[in-house]
Parts: sequence; C-alpha cells; structure tokens
Amino acid sequence: MMDETIERRNWEAIRRRHVAFWTREPTDRPLIYVIVDAYVDTELVAAALGAGELTPDRIDPTPLLPEYDRIARARQRIGDDAIAVAEPLLGIPWLEAMAGCRVLIPDGTSIWPEPPNDPNGPAAIVFDSQNAWFRKLMDVLKTVTTHVRGRYAVSLSHLRGPADILIARLGSERLFTMLFDEPERIRKLALQCADLWRQVVTAEMTVVPFYR
Repeated sequence: MMDETIERRNWEAIRRRHVAFWTREPTDRPLIYVIVDAYVDTELVAAALGAGELTPDRIDPTPLLPEYDRIARARQRIGDDAIAVAEPLLGIPWLEAMAGCRVLIPDGTSIWPEPPNDPNGPAAIVFDSQNAWFRKLMDVLKTVTTHVRGRYAVSLSHLRGPADILIARLGSERLFTMLFDEPERIRKLALQCADLWRQVVTAEMTVVPFYR
C-alpha cells in the first residue's frame, strides 16, 4: 500500500513555477498556498492540559505525531505550490518563554506569553543552552524529525523577532514608554533578543535535516 505521507509531487515543476514568479517572468497564475489546520497541534496541547500555566515539562509531542502525518496526507491531495512542512507546535511562544515570560493557557484552547511581575524588567536577555524551554524545544524537534524520517519536510520552529519578544516580555505599554525614557536600554535588549534568535536557529539547524 502506498504511503500517502511520502511527498511525490513534481518538485522540478514546483521549482520552475517559484523561480518564474519571483523573477517576474510570465506565468499562468500566482503561487498558491492552502493552509491546512494551522495551530491544530498547539490547540490539542492546550485542550489536553486545560487552563493554567504551561511549563515545558508538561509538553509531550508524542500524541501529536499522527496529526503531522494527517496534515501531510491532506497536503498531498491538495497539490498546491507550497513546500509544505511540519512546523512542530507552531503556537508555543518558545523565544518569549526563554526570555523569561510565563506561558499561559487562558481558555483551554490557546497559548500566550505573559510578562513576569518584575517592575525593573530584565537586566539582560541571554541564550542559555540549559534553559528548560530550549531543551524542550530541541526535544520536540528531535521527536518529530525522527518520526517523519524524511517522508515530508520538517521546519524550524516559529520564532518571533526582537520587537515581538520585547512586547511579550515587557508588555506593550511599558515597551513604548521605555522607547522614549530608556532608548539605549531597549536597543541593548533588542540586540540581545536578536542574538537569542540566532543562537536558537543555529541549534535547530543541527537537528532539522535539509529536505530535497
């Protein structure tokens, strides 16, 4: 029986269509990307754990593995132009948590970062390879990559940029106030957030394999 999770589309045709579109050559239509069940894995985690604070030790990617296969099969049937990927636990704010945010499940369906109660804010935001959130992120990526075994693509996690991290870490009102009152401090924190992003991406690329 044919494994429907193995990608069998004509990748050369997809490549030609992408190149033509992005180099503004004549094409018969724009690129088409159909989103299938985005955030469904995160919603399942939220529903299973219920409202409250999420800690990394409570995250188990194993029950989610059939969902990634199901979505891969759906993508095969759609046959759009996207290079579809399994993006493990898209909705978890990994970098925000590494920067010191609490992670909450406010309603049992979604997951959000919450600034900690520290009136003076962080002295610094630095990458720590022993951080529990970083270690769980790497564990999730390894589990999904091992399960997929090259049948379809696995991507790096969804990592937001410095402005997103600072808004989550400080709160939007406080961030905008500090931009006027302490611009140099915000500049340093933003550079630290950028370095955190770079360090995590570099680590993820040692786990997630190239695809085709």
